[in-house]
Amino acid sequence: MKRLLNFLFVTVLISSLSLPVLAQQYSRDWHRGQRFNQQAQFDRGAFGNRHDMMMARLNLSDEQRTQIDELYVENQQEMLPLRNELREKQARLRTLQISANYDAGAVNDLLEEIGALRTEMSIKRNEHHQEVRNLLTDEQRILFDNRPFRNGGRGQGMRGYGSCGGFSPRNR
Repeated sequence: MKRLLNFLFVTVLISSLSLPVLAQQYSRDWHRGQRFNQQAQFDRGAFGNRHDMMMARLNLSDEQRTQIDELYVENQQEMLPLRNELREKQARLRTLQISANYDAGAVNDLLEEIGALRTEMSIKRNEHHQEVRNLLTDEQRILFDNRPFRNGGRGQGMRGYGSCGGFSPRNR
């Protein structure tokens, strides 16, 4: 009987200690799955949740919807090579930063290139924003300018996932 109680005690102890580890693993996998699903959605030609939310909220005409879709696709085609180049430079930067022979000059040059790429991407994003804005009526423009779903639905200025971000990291 004593052996059975010891066995049950050890089993319960191991189970209770392993639950937090399992919960953390589930959380990481769930977030990874969310990103995969969003990428798959984009690859299939869907625009993703923020674009769809904007289209529904603005009550666009069919002509406006078509024009905005065309602008969106055009913008994504321009941004994709820039995003890829940025990711390559960021990977190269990580490699340079952890290499045995650290070269501060090369790191600084690469940081400047990354900054220039980000600036170019911001300019293109702003141009796209203004092109979409020009297609809207005054009422739609007010909704567009005050849209709560910019910044991934986390509200103005909310960048992290913290306690105000809601259950999901994308707050969706």
